[in-house]
Formats: sequence, C-alpha cells, structure tokens
Amino acid sequence: MGAEDEDGVASGFGADRGESGRPSLLDWLFIDGNRLVVTAGLTGLTYLVLLAANALIGPIAREETSPIFYLFSALVGGNFTLITIVISVSQLVVSRQLGTPGQIRDQIESTNNFRESIEETSDIDVAPVTPTEFLHILLQSAAELTRTVTQEIEQSEGDPWEELTDAVDQLAAHVGRVEKQISKSDVTVVSALAVTLDTNYSADIYQLRSIRAQYGEELSEEVMDCLDTLVVRLQQIDIGRQYMKTLYMQDELSKLSRSLLYVGVPALLVSVYMLRAFAVGFETLSPDVLFAFVPLAITISLAPLLVLVAYILRLTTVARRTIAITPFTMAMQERDESILGRLD
Repeated sequence: MGAEDEDGVASGFGADRGESGRPSLLDWLFIDGNRLVVTAGLTGLTYLVLLAANALIGPIAREETSPIFYLFSALVGGNFTLITIVISVSQLVVSRQLGTPGQIRDQIESTNNFRESIEETSDIDVAPVTPTEFLHILLQSAAELTRTVTQEIEQSEGDPWEELTDAVDQLAAHVGRVEKQISKSDVTVVSALAVTLDTNYSADIYQLRSIRAQYGEELSEEVMDCLDTLVVRLQQIDIGRQYMKTLYMQDELSKLSRSLLYVGVPALLVSVYMLRAFAVGFETLSPDVLFAFVPLAITISLAPLLVLVAYILRLTTVARRTIAITPFTMAMQERDESILGRLD
C-alpha cells in the first residue's frame, strides 16, 4: 500500500508490522485496505466463483432460465432494501450532528475543559485544534515521561526496576511508533486512530499502577511522579482515541452511504434489465455468451452487498478493538489484539 489510500488510511493501520513494515492479509482485509479496493477484490472473487460454478454445472439452457429469473427478482428486492438502509444510515449520521443550542454549548464547554487540562499538564500555551495534532501533543508528553523513567532505571537495579523496564520499554516503543506515524504531514483522523489500535491502554495503566503499588517504597519520588503523570497521560490518550473513533465512525458511515448509492442504482438497473431480458428470452445470445454474461450480471447486482461487507468489516473491527474504555478491558478485545495486533 502507499502512504495513504483514498479512504485516508495510512499504511501501518492498527498493528505492528515487524521489520518488513508490511501488513498481513488479515490486517489488510479488516483494517488497512482501501474499502473500494477491498470491494473490487470481493467483486472479482465473486465473479470467479460464479464462473467456476457455471463450469461445474454446465451452460445455461434457454428453456431452463426460470431459476435465474427468480434470482434476479430477489436481487431487485434486495437492492431496494439496501437503498433503504442507505437512507437510514444517512439519517443516523445527520442526527449525530444535530442538537439544541444548550447541547452544543455543553459539548463545547466539556471539550474546552479537556483541552485546558491537557494544556496545564503538558506545559503548552495553546493545544492544537485538529484531533491528530492534539493526539500528537499527548504522545510527545508520554514519550518524554518514558524517557525520564528510563534514565532513572539505567541508574538502578533490582526486581521493581526490571519489571518497570519491561513495562516502559513496551510502552515507549508503541508511543514512539505512533508519534512517528502521526507526525506525518498527510495524516488523517482515520490513520491517527489506526495506529493506536494495537495497544490496550487499560492493560498498560493497570501494569504501571500495579508496579507503583507493589514497589512504591523502593521507587524514587521522581519515578513515582512520572508514573502518576504517565497514567494520567495514557487516560487522556485513550479519551482522544475514543473521540477520534466517534469522528471516524461518522465519516465512514457517510462514505458507506454514498458508496451504496453510487453502486446501488446501477446494480438495480442491471437487475431490472436482466428480469426483462429473461422474461422475453435471450434469443440472440449463444450459450457461450450466457455462460460469461449471466455471472457478470449477478456479480454487478451483488455489488451493493459487497460494498456493505467491505465497510462493515472495518467498522466492526475498529469498534470491537476499542469497545472498552479506560480503566476497563474485555477478553474479546484482547483476543483481537493478539490476532491482529503485535506481529513482530
């Protein structure tokens, strides 16, 4: 993949890629891949499967076209249903952006309070206004804290420091990778959200707090303060991630609605045409032409469903891997991270 696809997803979406930097097939299908490219792949695969089925069953005889007629009749009804879904999804997206003046004011005030708390704890005058730059500031602060703890660890020995080394090194590697990705000039909300999906911040916070509680008397005051601030910073990063997920969901649902409309209307027209054609008979077409033409028409008629599948795969993956907010986590979220997460 390139640096960024048409969906605004930078390569490296959601998982460590190891030294090669390349996503696995599962990562590409569920997260990295441009949804239009994924749809094209599913469409091509569907056409090949239908051609293979034709080869096994045999050519279509003109006197045996009734099942195909009823198939396209069902596809017409299905596509009408999908277009209805488009309208419903569009209404959902629009409803998320509506509100009374009081609701909008409360939302602005709560967001400003969060920004001000970041400015106070990060020693910056004015926090950035874009979500990606805002997250970048938080990650820079977290990186500085991990470096401070690492310097203290290098001067000390003992069990607590060994456990702290493992926790901080893992966290520092993640923060450095995400910070590097987000610092790119062409980063988008989706790609910024993407590179945070491979870390369970709740688990990291639990590990840091456990070390602090167990070895508090053996740790220096500076390390204790850094750990406390780092826990707060990770909580703030998770809040930023959850907010970006909200923005991403609205943007992705809008793209899904538009894509379904673009694909649904041609698919509906093809289905209607095939209904009429089978009703009057394909007298001018040979069985060899029907062999390739009918699977192609079926594939085009199924395109809206394939678009829906491509988008839902990523929507559900992102939602599932961020389903629990700090300080909680869920077993299924951790299982997904083990499957699609750290691959190095």
